[in-house]
Amino acid sequence: MRKWEYKSVTSCYLNGTGNLSELAESLEQQLNDYGRQGWELIHIAGLHNHYAKSPVLVFKRPLAETA
Repeated sequence: MRKWEYKSVTSCYLNGTGNLSELAESLEQQLNDYGRQGWELIHIAGLHNHYAKSPVLVFKRPLAETA
Protein backbone atom coordinates (compact mmCIF):
# COMPACT_ATOMS: atom_id res chain seq x y z
CA MET A 1 0.00 0.00 0.00
CA ARG A 2 1.37 3.42 -0.97
CA LYS A 3 2.04 5.79 1.91
CA TRP A 4 2.02 9.58 1.68
CA GLU A 5 3.53 12.53 3.47
CA TYR A 6 1.75 15.87 3.56
CA LYS A 7 2.82 19.50 3.76
CA SER A 8 0.72 22.58 4.40
CA VAL A 9 1.95 26.08 3.59
CA THR A 10 0.32 29.34 4.63
CA SER A 11 0.89 32.51 2.67
CA CYS A 12 -0.49 35.67 4.26
CA TYR A 13 -1.18 38.95 2.48
CA LEU A 14 -3.08 42.04 3.60
CA ASN A 15 -6.37 43.16 2.05
CA GLY A 16 -5.96 45.80 -0.61
CA THR A 17 -2.17 45.80 -0.65
CA GLY A 18 0.32 44.37 -3.05
CA ASN A 19 0.33 43.89 -6.78
CA LEU A 20 -1.79 40.93 -7.93
CA SER A 21 0.51 40.09 -10.84
CA GLU A 22 3.51 40.05 -8.46
CA LEU A 23 1.54 37.85 -6.07
CA ALA A 24 0.61 35.44 -8.89
CA GLU A 25 4.23 35.32 -10.11
CA SER A 26 5.51 34.63 -6.61
CA LEU A 27 2.91 31.90 -6.08
CA GLU A 28 3.77 30.30 -9.43
CA GLN A 29 7.45 30.24 -8.51
CA GLN A 30 6.65 28.70 -5.11
CA LEU A 31 4.41 26.05 -6.68
CA ASN A 32 7.09 25.16 -9.24
CA ASP A 33 9.70 24.86 -6.47
CA TYR A 34 7.47 22.44 -4.53
CA GLY A 35 6.70 20.52 -7.74
CA ARG A 36 10.42 20.01 -8.40
CA GLN A 37 10.69 18.56 -4.90
CA GLY A 38 7.98 16.02 -5.77
CA TRP A 39 5.08 17.74 -3.99
CA GLU A 40 1.64 17.71 -5.63
CA LEU A 41 -0.87 20.45 -4.74
CA ILE A 42 -4.06 18.71 -3.64
CA HIS A 43 -6.12 21.43 -1.93
CA ILE A 44 -6.36 25.15 -1.28
CA ALA A 45 -8.28 26.35 1.76
CA GLY A 46 -8.98 30.02 2.42
CA LEU A 47 -8.62 31.36 5.94
CA HIS A 48 -9.36 35.01 6.54
CA ASN A 49 -10.31 37.58 9.12
CA HIS A 50 -10.89 41.35 8.97
CA TYR A 51 -7.20 42.15 8.50
CA ALA A 52 -5.65 39.46 6.35
CA LYS A 53 -6.33 36.61 3.95
CA SER A 54 -4.26 33.47 4.34
CA PRO A 55 -4.62 30.76 1.74
CA VAL A 56 -3.43 27.40 3.01
CA LEU A 57 -1.91 25.21 0.30
CA VAL A 58 -1.94 21.45 1.00
CA PHE A 59 0.55 19.20 -0.81
CA LYS A 60 1.29 15.48 -0.81
CA ARG A 61 4.04 13.22 -2.15
CA PRO A 62 4.79 9.54 -1.87
CA LEU A 63 6.65 8.62 1.28
CA ALA A 64 10.06 7.12 0.59
CA GLU A 65 9.95 3.35 0.91
CA THR A 66 12.07 1.91 3.72
CA ALA A 67 13.37 -1.62 3.62
